[in-house]
Amino acid sequence: MAVTQKDIADALGVSTVTVSRALREHADLSEQTKRKVMETAERLGYLKHRAARPAIRRVGVLAYGISRQFFFESTLVQGMFEAIQNRFREAGVEVVLQMPEPREVPTMVTEGSVDAVVIMGHADESIFKRLGNIYSVALAGATAQAAHAHIGSDDFGGEFAVAEYLISRGHRRIAFLGEDRPDSPVMRNRAHGYTLAMFDNKLQPNLHWISTNADPRTEQMQPQIAAFLQKNPDITALVASHDGIAHRAQLACRQLGIDVPDQISIVGYDDMPVSREGQLTTYRPEWSAIGNLAAELILKQVAGPSQGYRMVVPGRIVHRESVATLKPE
Repeated sequence: MAVTQKDIADALGVSTVTVSRALREHADLSEQTKRKVMETAERLGYLKHRAARPAIRRVGVLAYGISRQFFFESTLVQGMFEAIQNRFREAGVEVVLQMPEPREVPTMVTEGSVDAVVIMGHADESIFKRLGNIYSVALAGATAQAAHAHIGSDDFGGEFAVAEYLISRGHRRIAFLGEDRPDSPVMRNRAHGYTLAMFDNKLQPNLHWISTNADPRTEQMQPQIAAFLQKNPDITALVASHDGIAHRAQLACRQLGIDVPDQISIVGYDDMPVSREGQLTTYRPEWSAIGNLAAELILKQVAGPSQGYRMVVPGRIVHRESVATLKPE
């Protein structure tokens, strides 16, 4: 019978959590404790058998800055989470979901009761510094530090494709609406993709940033968009950094009596339910592919916990009813 971590813990008179942390060389344990655990593990034959067993038994999914309602209603989040769950279920790995406070590292991580973590949402940078040597993968909008793995949508390439699509439909005066979040690489990359497409086609970019105090799920954002449209009546198309802004732009147009798409075209990003409800053309990242790749990365441990690993996953434009083709001027 294969030796377990409990056998090592019983032999030393310590907890299985201590054994698990020592085997991962957790920084909070003394060198003496780690040495005793390793020596006992070797004496009992645990290290010899461990390579033949799955290295990952339990994975924590940490969803930062995501409300419970949004977590279970968002196709973006659910697409990733369900793919993670399904792949780990196939591999016999337990998945534990927690929604910590912004700067909180849950006990299951600090005490070593999970073998790896997946980070979703908007985690504070300090979180990554406090993860120690645990294997971690950050997804999509979660910003990983250089030493941690990250898998996300191709934000640059996606918004580049959206701008090129509008240009191919005859649009030349195209504006970009983004959330004013300078700390967000997602917003930066999407803005850069739009900007490069405009420059590549010898067109002038027009970037407008919406205050971060305005929640895209409320009407607070709408007046800012309406004011921008009134100041820029010659614009024929809007590239929105996400569907929340695209939806509010659609409502602002309705408020101002601007017809979508006859007078102005709108393209969103993320393919959230609101884009389908409003028949908005949008860019759909492959959320389930991102979740599945994260699970595979953890199961195969492609890169060590201190080796940064970056991957972007392309998506596609979903054509609906918010874009018109313009006649050549």
